Amino acid sequence: MGTNNHGISKLWVLFLILWLVPAVIVFVTTVVLPLGVDPLPSTTLETVSRDLPAKKGEGTKKKATPGVSARDTVKEQPAKTAERAELKNGPWRPLYDSLMELKLQELFLQNRLELAKSDSIGLVVALIDSSINLEIKGVIVRSTKISGFEVSGTIEKMRDKQRLAEWLAGPFMLMEETATVPKAPVKIKEAPEDTIEAEMTSSIDTTAMPSEFHDIHFRMLFDRHLVVTVHQSQVSSFQERWRKWKYDGNFLLRRAREAVSGVFGSKASDPDLYIDLALTREDCKAIYRALPENTKLALRL
Repeated sequence: MGTNNHGISKLWVLFLILWLVPAVIVFVTTVVLPLGVDPLPSTTLETVSRDLPAKKGEGTKKKATPGVSARDTVKEQPAKTAERAELKNGPWRPLYDSLMELKLQELFLQNRLELAKSDSIGLVVALIDSSINLEIKGVIVRSTKISGFEVSGTIEKMRDKQRLAEWLAGPFMLMEETATVPKAPVKIKEAPEDTIEAEMTSSIDTTAMPSEFHDIHFRMLFDRHLVVTVHQSQVSSFQERWRKWKYDGNFLLRRAREAVSGVFGSKASDPDLYIDLALTREDCKAIYRALPENTKLALRL
């Protein structure tokens, strides 16, 4: 009995090592290392601040003219940096934030208009009002309320650095999707041998598919390193939680392999930007099976 317990303990230790090591690698490569790196190239504030009123006593800035030395150009840089810092943190901050929100709303409407040009089903996620919609030609065919959501800290960091306008320009394109249930369930049924067996099987309810009794969780990988995870909000049983743990673990292992190959390769991979959504079980199933390949996403944060 003591030998069996000792063997079981070794298996548990080996199991924890196989799962914890990839998780640590993914955390270091996707969270710790990118903290000091901007997820998107830097953008100026000219497009937002050009319409702000000039402060009293200030004139218009002169354009660069031939003959200006490089030393004079270097002297102007601290002044521009101080002016932008005052714009973001000074008395114009409320107006600046309002202009940014209007810019994000404009991009969101433009992306929905782009989705309406296609005959395919488009996905519209508006975290600002906790809603997710399926649209065809601009018409909402299914609207669902989001029970809860969580946004990656990198996205919040982009909001602080005013990078969202560039990142949200244009709809996101679905590159890959995975789920705990099949996309199109198929049930194989054997044909009855005679009429007696046919009558016996006809009285049995066969409307429910075997896979329909499982919890549904699916993950969508879009371009621009956006990963949207959708899971059901209902409480799962221990068996279903175990299935979800294996599903998430396989994804972590895959990301760990990609991160390690990127670190030792010629080009390191950019960090993923995660959005986690919680919906009801019925809405999860309906949305996942309604989305076609190469789905486009319009996102509003």
